[in-house]
Amino acid sequence: MDLAALHAGVMLEHLSKAHLVGLHPVYILRGDKADFDSLLKACGHPEFASPNHQTKTISLSEALQRIAKVLPKFKFAQAELKHVVDARDGAVHAALRPDAGAGTVRLALTAVGQILDALDVDPAEFWGGYADTARVLVAERADSIGTAVRLRLAEAGRIFAMRFGHLSTAQLAEVAEAPGLAFPAFITNETHAEEQRCPACSHKGWLVGFYGAVYEAVTVLADGGDPPSQIRPSDAEAILEAERFVCPYCSLELEGQEELNAADLPSIVFVRKSDVFHRLGVAL
Repeated sequence: MDLAALHAGVMLEHLSKAHLVGLHPVYILRGDKADFDSLLKACGHPEFASPNHQTKTISLSEALQRIAKVLPKFKFAQAELKHVVDARDGAVHAALRPDAGAGTVRLALTAVGQILDALDVDPAEFWGGYADTARVLVAERADSIGTAVRLRLAEAGRIFAMRFGHLSTAQLAEVAEAPGLAFPAFITNETHAEEQRCPACSHKGWLVGFYGAVYEAVTVLADGGDPPSQIRPSDAEAILEAERFVCPYCSLELEGQEELNAADLPSIVFVRKSDVFHRLGVAL
């Protein structure tokens, strides 16, 4: 299973880089450290590169960061994939035996599945004879996440009862006006959040993430001919792309799209730009 974790990490790296190269070869070069010879090769002029030059490409970690930018459906946070990155890097760069198990393999295969889904690639075609094995491992991960989230919800409910169970409805409403509950300190201009009913205690929690644009088709009037349409950011709406959920009442914390899904929480929330500006002073 240790070697399976290593190969799963390599597979995830190659798939990520293959998609980036498909957009443009320069997207797998190492940012400001890209040497000119590598740029020549990536831009289609290898004949001008130095003889015996070896192109240096980005790491698995950097490839995943770039994939998250170009594939909005890829919802894994970097912290979630750290075990996969560590297993791959430790074995390849330092000849370390990967200290990883089936959980790391399931995680890597789930991430691969999200990339395939975002690219509309048939998993059966990609996996070939290993399609059933991959399907079972991904399903086992989903089951284990669901079980872990259900246990966390039960514990959060117990914590809420211990903290506030003795209060009347009127007393609890008064407590809810406290700054730490009404508007937690972790919400800043850099970390955005929207209110969301807590699945454990049914009180006000927060989906935390980053605001993004909602695009809409706009018809542009022109002289003569059919009026062309353009895609522009909406003036009225935006979205919050949630990465985690936090409840200040019961201390429930969920991280990543899979845990949000297991708790029946949305990972995308539509908001009005005017509400965001009024609350945070952030112009979207």
